[in-house]
Amino acid sequence: MKRWASIPTALTLDTIVIPKEMKLPDNKYTQMAVYYAATVAAFIVGISTFIYRSWVDNNMNDKVRSFINKTFSIISNISDVIVNETTVNVATKVTK
Repeated sequence: MKRWASIPTALTLDTIVIPKEMKLPDNKYTQMAVYYAATVAAFIVGISTFIYRSWVDNNMNDKVRSFINKTFSIISNISDVIVNETTVNVATKVTK
């Protein structure tokens, strides 16, 4: 039982031993900048992980491929209709 008695019940900054190389400088602005950068990095990683997993899970590659194929086929059909229906009637000059 003595072995488990030395383990703290709640971790606080006093119970965690951080090596000197990993400690932040005492400047509060530097600490805020580092914490801000770490927060932004964690946010970017979280959002990009969510987007990647939702993209893969919902099979978005095939959905985008199908959408692009349908869109370009509609554009092709519309352009064919425009080309075929718009003919230029050139009036011929009749000489007497």
